Amino acid sequence: EGTAFLRFDGETVAGVPEVDVDRTTAAGKASAVQFIHFAFSDAQIAKFRAPGTQVIIGFEHPNYSHMAVMSEAVRAALAEDFD
Repeated sequence: EGTAFLRFDGETVAGVPEVDVDRTTAAGKASAVQFIHFAFSDAQIAKFRAPGTQVIIGFEHPNYSHMAVMSEAVRAALAEDFD
């Protein structure tokens, strides 16, 4: 199984897939949208909210891995979700 993550300022927050909703139709078609939750501590929230914090978003899997730097505009917009 793969793991989604956010890394910033010495922290790594692992993503947890939403499992309480079946997103597959009776015909076996799976939804293209999957929801992943990231549980932050108060200290992690403070670090993430700091302007200019570099955030790496990534996914690790034996068959595919990828990482990207989150833009400052996206980091700032996501930081507002903690309000």
